[in-house]
Amino acid sequence: MLDAHRVARYYGALASRLRRRRRGLEAFTAFGSTGAVSSLLLSFPDWAASAFCVATAAAAIWSLVSRHGDHAALAARAADEMGRVADRWQLLWADVDALAEDAARARLAELLEAMGRCAEGVPAELSDDSRLNERCAEETYAVMRAQYLAAAA
Repeated sequence: MLDAHRVARYYGALASRLRRRRRGLEAFTAFGSTGAVSSLLLSFPDWAASAFCVATAAAAIWSLVSRHGDHAALAARAADEMGRVADRWQLLWADVDALAEDAARARLAELLEAMGRCAEGVPAELSDDSRLNERCAEETYAVMRAQYLAAAA
């Protein structure tokens, strides 16, 4: 259950990060390609104007090649699906004492399989940000601790 919540948080945070990158690149490219900036660059040394033009072109190319928007959509989908799986884990956890062992094991197997399907289509390199993963794990533990300590009180 904790892992499903952690993974849902991870992909949600990843989707947000990728959307911010895409917007930043698009804003920089739009800003850099305006006529007002071009006229401002006339007052700078030639090398600075050239460097800015190269940076603007590089940002435009990176924006196209990196596919941040596509990856953000995949991560958001994975976060939504994993959130639904996490909810199902909580239901299983709440019902586990009332279920027969075979029924509990069947639901467990179903949930593990569903967790595996959630990240399908998300490029592997996006699933390997250890710092973001650690942050999401800490947030998940804090939320779960608060939720279950409040329920026990």
